[in-house]
Amino acid sequence: MKTILAGTDFTKSSVNACRYAALLAQKLNCKLIIFNLFQSPVYHSNAGLVGITLPSIKKDSSDRLGKVISSVKSVFPGLKVEGLASPYT
Repeated sequence: MKTILAGTDFTKSSVNACRYAALLAQKLNCKLIIFNLFQSPVYHSNAGLVGITLPSIKKDSSDRLGKVISSVKSVFPGLKVEGLASPYT
């Protein structure tokens, strides 16, 4: 195994699962990718004024993902950890 993929929705239990995946990745000497799938906004003609944009949601997801990665790296300093935030359409 070369890579472990751990999904997160930033809840306490999903962050804990990412830490467990990091422990497993360290034991197996492989890379960890922490993944967040966020919902993209749907616009239609009756929506009116929409204050939420896809770039702002993606930035929020990426920022929160960065915090999870930082916390994992602080516990497992030598581990290769990457993050991926992607919209669900």
